[in-house]
Amino acid sequence: MLITMFILMLVKQNRKYSIFNRLKNLKGLLLRSISLSILLLFIINSNAQNHNLSFEVWKNKSLIGFISIKEKIVSDSVVYDLSSEIKAKVLVKFDVSGVEKTIFKNGLLVYSSVYRKLNSKEKVNKELHFIDGKYFLINGGRKRALSINKVRGNLVTLYFYEPINISQVYCDNHNAMANVVLLETGKYQVTFPDGSYNIFYYKNGKCKKVDAFTSLYQVQLISTL
Repeated sequence: MLITMFILMLVKQNRKYSIFNRLKNLKGLLLRSISLSILLLFIINSNAQNHNLSFEVWKNKSLIGFISIKEKIVSDSVVYDLSSEIKAKVLVKFDVSGVEKTIFKNGLLVYSSVYRKLNSKEKVNKELHFIDGKYFLINGGRKRALSINKVRGNLVTLYFYEPINISQVYCDNHNAMANVVLLETGKYQVTFPDGSYNIFYYKNGKCKKVDAFTSLYQVQLISTL
């Protein structure tokens, strides 16, 4: 699966690249996919500590979807798997489904991926890799370096842990860091580069609710636990 996905991404690269560069890039992508597969296989087959969360998504007092997040902790690695299904109407009717994966090793983000469909058509398919001390984004078969420092938390971790003494998290949707600001006890605002923002509410260190604001709409995520 991973190797096939990497190959499909590579095929979409710009034709200006030579056959030599294509083969070189393919080799690198295959090696990274093999390494990732080995890491995932180790995690799956080891004794792991699991935590599951689920949220209902509400808009204007109407239930429009669900988000499910799984945390698997084993040895020095933590893996997060997120799946979502949203059906609503904002000017036009839309059906959004997505899956995300995040891997931390020794507290450092080493891999993340986002795959999303809109009305059954692929809209997002990208990956973040930590290689030789730098982060590289692979999107549409193209790889580019990101100017960000080592990441210790991303947006998905905020659903599991209150961001005490944390000023920034990585946002996969924007490929950038987002500021985390304490508004009051148990209430934090995360502002994204496009001006949209989320407000996270915590009780006893657990995320109970998230208000998401954009220029077009507002939705609310309510924990089912």
